[in-house]
Amino acid sequence: MSAAETNRILHLIDVTSSYKRILRVIAYVCRFAYRRKGSSETLDADEIQMAQTLCIRIVQNIFMGNEIADMQKGRKVNESSKLIGLDPFLDEQNLMRVGGRIRRADVDFSTKHPVVLPGESSLAHRIVWQRHLDLMHAGTERVLADLRAEFWITGGRRLVRRVLGKCLHCRKLSAVPKQIMMSDLASERLDFHAPAFTNVGIDFLGPFEVIVKRSREKRYGCIFTCLVSRAVHLELTPSLNLNSVIQAVKRFISRRGRPRIIMSDNGSSFVKAAKCLRREWSEVDIEGLSASLADLRIKWKFSPPHGPHFGGAWERLIGVAKRALCATLHGNNCTDEVLTTILAEVEALLNGRPLCYIGEDPSNPEPLTPFMLLTGRTNINVPVDVTSDKECTSNKHWCYAQKIVDRFWQRWQKEYLPTLQHRSR
Repeated sequence: MSAAETNRILHLIDVTSSYKRILRVIAYVCRFAYRRKGSSETLDADEIQMAQTLCIRIVQNIFMGNEIADMQKGRKVNESSKLIGLDPFLDEQNLMRVGGRIRRADVDFSTKHPVVLPGESSLAHRIVWQRHLDLMHAGTERVLADLRAEFWITGGRRLVRRVLGKCLHCRKLSAVPKQIMMSDLASERLDFHAPAFTNVGIDFLGPFEVIVKRSREKRYGCIFTCLVSRAVHLELTPSLNLNSVIQAVKRFISRRGRPRIIMSDNGSSFVKAAKCLRREWSEVDIEGLSASLADLRIKWKFSPPHGPHFGGAWERLIGVAKRALCATLHGNNCTDEVLTTILAEVEALLNGRPLCYIGEDPSNPEPLTPFMLLTGRTNINVPVDVTSDKECTSNKHWCYAQKIVDRFWQRWQKEYLPTLQHRSR
């Protein structure tokens, strides 16, 4: 074959994206060149195979001419060649194939001795792309395994990854949704110097099965999370209906005080409870309480109906509470009394967790926990007299309590608040 014909075939390979089209064009040209009479209009398998052999031979002579020349002279491939590890040889069609070490394997000849193709050639790129389409956009390993049954492409894995990385269809299917930048924290999360549970988030966890006489019933946990101090209050409820939500909120208010803002998801029980409580408290105000109680009326805020990424402040603590409950119950059923006790212990566990990094400074060994604001102690198991403040010389208990609260908020500003600055996405 002349140099001009070789250049035309190389140009055809470079400018044509379809490997099948390349083979068909070359096959028709060869049919015309050899003046084959009586041939059908469609190409047969032998003509396609002849076109493929011609393309491979041309590409091998261009990119591996020195190695082929050595083998034609009966010499082995130079040790400096990158093909030395393949132990190549020339078949009867002067195509370079892999010698390898599996000559005795009971497999096809092309599998034992695949044709060597230079990975930097356009022909190898077209073959990889065509095989990727034939395998219905399979992944790297699947395409490479299928190619190895016929071709040995130098740097094959790298080439397959590069070709598949340019596939627009695969990129659309494997595209990762863009992460939305986290917004600034709501003002309810930063309202410090306010009493605990002034701004709370509410949600349910469960269900848990309890034994009632000879039957089993479901129970749920209602979690109230202080959005500022991250303190937790847990209530046991028999169901998720409106009455259970209202009763849980009333018990919470009786023990922790009336919150200013309650935030929750858009569950139907929460929406109905907010309407009932708002109507109930508005009626009480009309009956003659002072006008200042109007300022104490609870404002209930709901997450958007289609906003599952809202409510992370209490959803994170629900996960911690569930982990503690599962580790305690071990999947066993218990009575209402036992479950109430376990919920109280889990509440103490959550309120005793450190809010920020625990340093190694011996002058400040106590971690910052929600218990410091609720009880004046870092842990419920620490006696009260251990946390005495030497700077407070007054014997009045209110001075001591105020010192503890002020110290909590000072440390909250210095240690915990800066940790909220970083946007994780």
